[in-house]
Amino acid sequence: MDDSQNGHRLTMYNRGGLVMTGITDVISFNTQEALLESVCGVIFIKGTDLKIGKICIESGDVTVDGKVDTIQYSEAVGYAKKGKKLLKRLFS
Repeated sequence: MDDSQNGHRLTMYNRGGLVMTGITDVISFNTQEALLESVCGVIFIKGTDLKIGKICIESGDVTVDGKVDTIQYSEAVGYAKKGKKLLKRLFS
């Protein structure tokens, strides 16, 4: 299966960083929490000193650096569609 086309993959490196594919939107992000929408639902990440290392919504690739304490998935799909997407709010 080609994850960049239609799937989702999450790889964590020693709780110090994440590499993800299949991300469709960054709903919210700060140094302690991240809320991302993926093709598999919403992902909640909690930690310390979190920062986005790389983001390419067109391809669905996102890297998050910092100490990861919690990763939680939700079946909620279309979560960000209730309001404007974060990236559109930042660049409009």
